[in-house]
This record gives sequence, C-alpha cells and structure tokens, in this order.
Amino acid sequence: MQRIVRVAPLLLPWLLDGVDEPTAERFLVRLTAAAYAGCTARWIPECAAPGRRGPGTTY
Repeated sequence: MQRIVRVAPLLLPWLLDGVDEPTAERFLVRLTAAAYAGCTARWIPECAAPGRRGPGTTY
C-alpha cells in the first residue's frame, strides 16, 4: 500500500489523462477523501501545467 501512496500523484493524473469528465468523476468519487482532494486540487493541475512533461510526451 505504501508503494501505491508514493506513486499516486503521478499515476492518478496519468490514468485520467484524456478521459471525459463523467468517467473521471465516477473514478474520483471512489477514492478516499484525501486522495480525491489531492488529485483534484493538486496532482491533476500540476500535471496539466504548461511545460510539465506528462503522459504522451517523449522524454
């Protein structure tokens, strides 16, 4: 479980990249309150920030 917690900030935005809003919401509401808050308030916006390398980019 600790391993999942460490990668959640990278994994969850990646899983939701390109997913339509209703599908993303159905996924997000199943998360714990802390994971939901982190994903919606911080992790997804940070991954979507201009200049940020994310899913689908070449490193």
